[in-house]
Amino acid sequence: MSLIHVRLSQNHMATTFDLKIACQEYEKLRAHQTLIDCHKLIHAIELDCSEFLSDSSVYRLNHGPTKQPIPVSKHVIHLLDRSHFLMEATENAFNIGVKSLVPLPPSVHWDSEDSVAWKTDPRYRVGFGAIGKGYALDQCRTLIEQSEFQHYVLSAGGSSLILSGQAADDAPWEWGWAFHKNGSGEYQGIPLTHTGSTVAVGVSGILEKGEHIVVAKNHRLLSALVATTSATDADALSTALFANGWNESHRTFQKFFTLPAMATVNESLEPEWNGTFEELWGPLK
Repeated sequence: MSLIHVRLSQNHMATTFDLKIACQEYEKLRAHQTLIDCHKLIHAIELDCSEFLSDSSVYRLNHGPTKQPIPVSKHVIHLLDRSHFLMEATENAFNIGVKSLVPLPPSVHWDSEDSVAWKTDPRYRVGFGAIGKGYALDQCRTLIEQSEFQHYVLSAGGSSLILSGQAADDAPWEWGWAFHKNGSGEYQGIPLTHTGSTVAVGVSGILEKGEHIVVAKNHRLLSALVATTSATDADALSTALFANGWNESHRTFQKFFTLPAMATVNESLEPEWNGTFEELWGPLK
């Protein structure tokens, strides 16, 4: 039986979340309901983790009294836990405190058991940025796999992506790594195909650059791509790769049990990639 595509796109977190499941015809209604549930979950995560919505846990943490525990959601606790590891692993090339009023060392603490967090400096501001989108995709992946679908593509603005399985019988998912625009303003990049194991992709660069990037030490890079098992991690590590460049990132990424897939493109449009990337998608041309 041939696979069909069920797709549902909505705007969340100031970007478009485009979710697609490939399934059998008789699974179409169940796939559609699963994607509805995914978008509801993304909306709930945004309400919890936004630094701009006054009712969110993060907003209350950022603007609340110093050293006073603030009740926060399980999503915020998870993101604080993972961000702490990722900041240490990247030596702060990725930093959730980069939007603080002045440069500061990490000044937020939390208690996972009681689901509370507090800051120790009134100037400190938490901002999850791209990893909030990656985290939302990770949660959608869990919902989709609990519904027993194995072929899907989940995208948040094109810079956060999870791919799994294939698009149709004996046909891979087609996707592309965009890293610059031509004279007409059209996105240009490298087309890629994916069939098989589930992988999460994060892209940072000139097109995606935001305040979550501490400092671009290698100004010759146009774009940096990292692929690993988690979209949360992939987004943070692509930020670090773009900020620190190839050699420094290759050193810090050795802290991971499995070396993530890495690829960069410089201003001369010359790609560089590691063996993990080549195992997934072959050599870049």
